[in-house]
Amino acid sequence: GHRRIAYVEYVHQNLFAIKNDRFFGFKKAIDEFNLSFDEGMRVAIDYKNLEEANQKLAALFRKKEKPTAIFIHDDYLALRVIDALTGMGLRIPTDVSIIAPGDVLVYAEPHVPRITTMKINTALIGKLATEMMLNRLRNRPDDIHVLRVKEQLVDRGSCRPIEE
Repeated sequence: GHRRIAYVEYVHQNLFAIKNDRFFGFKKAIDEFNLSFDEGMRVAIDYKNLEEANQKLAALFRKKEKPTAIFIHDDYLALRVIDALTGMGLRIPTDVSIIAPGDVLVYAEPHVPRITTMKINTALIGKLATEMMLNRLRNRPDDIHVLRVKEQLVDRGSCRPIEE
């Protein structure tokens, strides 16, 4: 039921391709559900500059139309965002829902917040990438392949249904 979904990504020039691919997937999902996306809800955060990150996130929640959910680039950035939102007095998922792809955090650790995530099968990606690389070395094909694998939703309670 979420309609006002923010997108939080890294400010990082070296991640240009993965940043674009991840946003493209997010935008494709938004379009498939006939939702509109306000570019003002797209926030780029410098992972090392917590003060700036806090300011940018606070600005999101000062808007008249506040986000009810945030899609975050990955689990690591989600930790920073959750910390900032908690510092602003917001509760996850009561005040805002959070989701991030990756599923790479160690949830057995008591200090790690439970984040609903899209589990990426890194073992399969590694296997397929190795096969593609070996095939390219053996056959020297000129074509370039894009590797995409489906992700699995892992619900850890950081998202809630919303009725508007």
